[in-house]
Amino acid sequence: MKDPDINSKLSEEHIAEILKRVSRRDKPAAEMSSSIKQSVKTVWQQEVALHAGVRRRNRWLAIAASVCLAVGAGFLFNTQPGGISSTSVAQVVGNIEYRASAQADWAPIGKTTVLETDAEVRSGIGSYSALTLANGMTLRLDETTAIRLESESQVYLSLGGLYAESDKKLAGQSLVVNTEFGAARDIGTEFEVRVSPDYWRVQVRDGLVNINADEFNTTAQAGERLVIARDQSVEREALSASDTSWQWTHRVHQPIAIEGASLSAYLAWWSDETGRRIVFKNNEDEIAATRTILHGSMNNLTVDDSLEVVLSTTDFEVVDSDSDQVILTR
Repeated sequence: MKDPDINSKLSEEHIAEILKRVSRRDKPAAEMSSSIKQSVKTVWQQEVALHAGVRRRNRWLAIAASVCLAVGAGFLFNTQPGGISSTSVAQVVGNIEYRASAQADWAPIGKTTVLETDAEVRSGIGSYSALTLANGMTLRLDETTAIRLESESQVYLSLGGLYAESDKKLAGQSLVVNTEFGAARDIGTEFEVRVSPDYWRVQVRDGLVNINADEFNTTAQAGERLVIARDQSVEREALSASDTSWQWTHRVHQPIAIEGASLSAYLAWWSDETGRRIVFKNNEDEIAATRTILHGSMNNLTVDDSLEVVLSTTDFEVVDSDSDQVILTR
C-alpha cells in the first residue's frame, strides 16, 4: 500500500544524486542549485498526486527530465558570456556580406542569418541592410559600410554610415557606436554616425547622443550635426529631421503592415520615416483618421510614394506641404 505521506519524504540526497547524474557541466551557483532542487521537488510532488498508480520508475524519469530542462534553460543559457545570439536580419537590399569572425570567409547574408558577437557585416555599392539587435535596437547600414558587432549594445563602425533607432515601446535600450575616432552613445534616440578617412560625424534626429574621444566629451541633441576632425576640432550645425542627408534610410525602411491598420498608425510611421510632421486641418479630421482602417499592401512602394497611394484609398487628401510638414483634410 502506498505511503499517504509520501509527498513529505522527498530526499535532498535523492535530488542531489539526480543532479549529479544528468549534469556533466560546471557546477551551477548555489542559488541556482537550490532553485533547481525546489523545482524538482514540486514536479515530483505533482507527479505523485496526478499519477498515483504509475510505477515508481516512470515518476523518477519525469523528475530527471525536469532537472535536465532546468539545468539546460537556467544554467546553460543564463550563464553564457554576453553575446549577440539573437541579432536578426530585418531587411537586405543588394549585395550584403558577413563573416562570423576576422578569420572566417565572407558569405552572402540572408533573412535567416544569425549574427553572433564578433561577426562583421559589409555592404557594397547600392546595397543596404537593416539589423535588429538583441536589445531591440535597429541598425540600418548605408551602402559601402562595414561594421563589427561587439556585443548586444555595441558596434564598431570602420567605414560608411550607420543609422540607429530604438523601439519606443521598449525601455532600457542603448547603443554605443565605436569608431577609430571615438564613441557615440545614444540616449533613447534616432541618430546617424558616419566615418570618413579624415573625420567622423554624428547627427541626431531625436533624443540625445553623448560623444567621447580621448579628452573630448560633448553632447549632440535632436536637430544637430557634429563633424569632428582628427584633431578633434568640431563643427556644429542645425539639421532638420527631414534633411536630405536622412533620405538614404528610405532605401531600407522598416515596413509597416497596413492591412487592418488605422490611417493614423500609417501616418505616424510615415512621419517617423521621413521626419515630416503630419498636420490635420481640424480636430474632426484627426479623429476620423483614427477610425479609418486601411487594406492592402505596401510591397514595392517607396516611403515617399506610399503616402499618395494610401491616401487615394481614403477620403483624405494633401492640401498643403513643405519640407517639414504635410497638411491633410477630408
